Amino acid sequence: MLGSYLPAPFIDEFGEHDQGLIRGNPLHLCESSFKDLHRLWLRHGIPEQIAHALEISSNLAATNWSLL
Repeated sequence: MLGSYLPAPFIDEFGEHDQGLIRGNPLHLCESSFKDLHRLWLRHGIPEQIAHALEISSNLAATNWSLL
């Protein structure tokens, strides 16, 4: 996860992300999510994505920074 602002490119058998690994289902790499993340990395767009997420986040104080 990119500073917990984007889901990791791993999904369970139902195609859902398991934020925080709470459900405990086995995960596998989602090729399309990985390709999107790779394109974002190559375009140097990760800082922009994080900055945008911080701007629209109204609950920044409630972020559990110890999980990052």
